[in-house]
Amino acid sequence: MWPSAPCKTYRCQSNRKGPLFTREKGRLIEQVVVALSGAVSAEASFASDTVKVIYQPQYLPLHRIVVRINSLGYGVERQPDENVSAEAERRDFC
Repeated sequence: MWPSAPCKTYRCQSNRKGPLFTREKGRLIEQVVVALSGAVSAEASFASDTVKVIYQPQYLPLHRIVVRINSLGYGVERQPDENVSAEAERRDFC
């Protein structure tokens, strides 16, 4: 992780039907995503079948996160988090 770089949040949900991962698969997703240079944290929710990633866009493009999650069979699309306002993103520093 690079110091003092602004962060963004990416939340995604699977585009496939039915629950896709167990707690173990969720931990694997978290470990694989957070290993990317520029990823600050990753949280996979077993209950809601979602993944939340906090990352530094200057060092880690969003498409790399999506490709990495999809490589594990999760099935997400590249789309920004609609719940995070631009103002909140500007205030969110690591």
